[in-house]
Amino acid sequence: MWRVDAATTKKLSDRTILIHVQLNPKPKHDDYRRYRTDVFSRSANLTNCDIVCLNWAQDMEQYEADSKTPAKWDNESGSAWYLPDGRCSVKDAEVISNEAKGLYYTRHDKKRHVLHFHYDEAVFALTVPKVVQDGPAVHDVLVGPIVDARLIWDETTAAWVETNDCPETGWSSIINADPDFAAGFENLQDVQNRLYVERAISLSCGPHKISEQWHRVDKLDVCQIQESEVVGRATLQLDRNAVAKENRQRRLGKVAVLGNILRNEKLPLPIKDLGGGGASISWSPDSPNTNVTKAGVRPALVAYLGESPAPDVVKNIGDAAFELLRKENKAHKNRVAVCFRTAAGNIKFADIKAQTDIAFDGSSMTSITGG
Repeated sequence: MWRVDAATTKKLSDRTILIHVQLNPKPKHDDYRRYRTDVFSRSANLTNCDIVCLNWAQDMEQYEADSKTPAKWDNESGSAWYLPDGRCSVKDAEVISNEAKGLYYTRHDKKRHVLHFHYDEAVFALTVPKVVQDGPAVHDVLVGPIVDARLIWDETTAAWVETNDCPETGWSSIINADPDFAAGFENLQDVQNRLYVERAISLSCGPHKISEQWHRVDKLDVCQIQESEVVGRATLQLDRNAVAKENRQRRLGKVAVLGNILRNEKLPLPIKDLGGGGASISWSPDSPNTNVTKAGVRPALVAYLGESPAPDVVKNIGDAAFELLRKENKAHKNRVAVCFRTAAGNIKFADIKAQTDIAFDGSSMTSITGG
């Protein structure tokens, strides 16, 4: 069993880059995570270190002799870069650039940033600022690792060659599995903007207690990871944890159903003009608290909560969604709808009490008439 004593961990985690060459089939095993848990549980001022955990690529085959069939590990990879709170950018530009090259963002509940390398075999070229600058503080660089290039093995030339293709994460295959499912993801295909896709999904599944900065990458619900380090991001179908796979599929299923509701169901007055086709699910920084658009009409926040959600859940999400747009205070601030499927199989739109005295036809908030 692998162990690192507390005294050694304390010494290695003080203003260092700690490189852990892990190389085992189960990178998330408790014994291998224990030292990270210990480091992350202590004072951030005394553990101002990066931890780089390197593991095999996914689906390794172990060859022991020419005459023996290789053992298939069926493993996930688990290589990741862990950074202190102030040593990694959470700006979209840097995060999206890294993710296009196969380095994906999550936020640990111990206030650490965790960047996960794509599971396939590859070589990553990175620019990484020093953990500590001994010169003027003005020279400190806090953007974290930046991927300059990703190289893959070319069997024809027997060499590592740079690739500009965004590595496959299972996203395209799962959302395009059948036409009815894919219809809800028409505008969520662009893997160059994974964060946009994740935000659209989060809104479509219903905002719970949500802050005005909910869409910042380190605040985004699906980017959060716990001590288990299981990654639940919808656009990253890499983590093989069974619960994570089930949760991802459940969220994607809600988006697919919402897409069909927008096309086929009678919509309530606040979003009535989104009906009849042409509406699509997406996310844009120009309207960060809405997820449904249609040419010629204002955007809206529409959520589908699944089958027979508890009444208090419906109320809380409806109130949170309405409050989110109210605080934004733009022309579309009353364009909120929350729906679910009843036990009888019917689609029902929730009554949002705060909408009662608001005009549903887009006229003034002071009007008491509806369209």
